[in-house]
Amino acid sequence: MDHRPDRQVITVIAVALTVGSGAMDVASFTRLGNVFASVMTGNIVLWGLGVARLSLPLASHATVAIAGYVVGIAGGSRIAAAAAGRVRRGPGGANHGGPGDDRGEFHRVSEVLDENWIENCLGLTGWTLGLDIALANLQAGFGQAFSDLQVTEHEVVEDGDALVIRGQNSAVHTGRFLGTEPTGRRVSWKYLDMYRAGPDGRLNWHFLATDWNLVRLQLLGQAPDLPITPTRPAVQAELARQPDQPQR
Repeated sequence: MDHRPDRQVITVIAVALTVGSGAMDVASFTRLGNVFASVMTGNIVLWGLGVARLSLPLASHATVAIAGYVVGIAGGSRIAAAAAGRVRRGPGGANHGGPGDDRGEFHRVSEVLDENWIENCLGLTGWTLGLDIALANLQAGFGQAFSDLQVTEHEVVEDGDALVIRGQNSAVHTGRFLGTEPTGRRVSWKYLDMYRAGPDGRLNWHFLATDWNLVRLQLLGQAPDLPITPTRPAVQAELARQPDQPQR
């Protein structure tokens, strides 16, 4: 179900914000030293006039307005990025550190994930029900097996209540995983994460697809040399023409 507001509501909100922004600029210009709260082009022009006319009050007021705008945008961007990062972390998900990442903030996980969490980490867990089960799988499996995780998101697609992330992870093998004792090797793998959000905005469904066999072969030092960019050779056809080559 799509819980986004309709176009009429968005239009009303946009008009209200526009009126509010204009009113704020009028109040700022008439009461706070003849500078604007949001029109930075105007403030830059005023700063230039202040410098040209050697008017310290005008130049300084414009400088403070511009600096405040920059600081506000930077702060808001950091807050938004942090919030988006929390939403994108799920048990075994794109960041694979799970809820709370490497800080262990598991007590806050219910802020973004539903307690009736449904999950399938393909090839590792099958379909499971319950956030507590997903966290137990995470901590006993991937969470204790790898450290120094590095995450690269190649694509993020959002549509209604669905979120899809395609990316690549790398980490150091420091715990038993897939029957292999710690090797200290850094391995990497590509993943496809799919999430769904419920009516309350919290994520409640997760599907993770990763080539865990390739991860295992990397741990054993037996990974095949597969193309990393689109190429023409038919890898499996070439292997089929080499019957005497040991199969890994």
